[in-house]
Amino acid sequence: MRRERSHAVLACLAILVALSCAKEPPPIRAESPVRTQPLAVPGAAPSASAQASAVSQDTPAPAPATSSLDAPPQVPRAGEIPCHGKTCTAGKEICLNVFSPDAACVPKGTPHQDVSYVECDDSGDCAEGQRCCYGDMAYHFSYCSSKPCDIGQRCKPGDACGTRMTCAPGSSFYECTEANPQARCGGSTCSGDKPVCLVRGGKMECASRREAFPPDAGFYMPAAGDGALQCTGPKDCGSGRACCLGGPSSQLSSCNGSCTANLNVLCDSDADCRGPSALARCGSPSSHGKCVAPSAPPEGSLQVKLPPGVRVCTCEP
Repeated sequence: MRRERSHAVLACLAILVALSCAKEPPPIRAESPVRTQPLAVPGAAPSASAQASAVSQDTPAPAPATSSLDAPPQVPRAGEIPCHGKTCTAGKEICLNVFSPDAACVPKGTPHQDVSYVECDDSGDCAEGQRCCYGDMAYHFSYCSSKPCDIGQRCKPGDACGTRMTCAPGSSFYECTEANPQARCGGSTCSGDKPVCLVRGGKMECASRREAFPPDAGFYMPAAGDGALQCTGPKDCGSGRACCLGGPSSQLSSCNGSCTANLNVLCDSDADCRGPSALARCGSPSSHGKCVAPSAPPEGSLQVKLPPGVRVCTCEP
């Protein structure tokens, strides 16, 4: 009798499945506007029915599949530059088009116009006295420089990075970052394992760096009014660094060596608007810079809505 009931239940389920397959499937709802493409999930677990038939009661169930967000970035190897599954020779080659399956190692010095290239992944790949810098706020390229990095520095564990700084895993590689990263986020402060303030759909929540910037998502392109704040003022940054707001349509903040002309400076006082970080934006001298509450973004603007209390530098007298 029990077997007959189970057969009847299975028959009903088969009919329901067939009916549901005949309908148009519902649209897939994106998990996050920050993610620009679905995450690759290697080794997805088999269905429950397949597990039941293939695994005995005495055999432990397989571990659940893990997202690429769970995996830390690769520790730099001496003399090697990862290049989307390939390996370039540091000092002799660079990796072009690093996010694409068409990524290629080419001789260093080859003329190119690629915006996503890698010349180094730590300062050991550079000449004596140089450091490995990454180039823009979305980490699309890296290069060797004898000057302090404008945006940030790539590193390997154990490298010295500066006061209140440490070498830690970022979303795609190891980088010199704040030892205790934090950002104001609504009525709270994001810190610890979730130091980034994600602004999504008018709401603010704390997230990890890898949740905010999935390593396989490519260019950071949030929806209008959304953004990711890795700092909300100079106190969130290491010694000599400034909190800059920029990225696509002023939707991303990060601690940088300096804020270039197309970046806003997030500040706590007028003094933050009159130092080297503000020179590029306000010109020299910048003694007239002031720290003010931000005005509301104009209608149709993509600019992120900043948390209450966060202020910006203005160049007006």
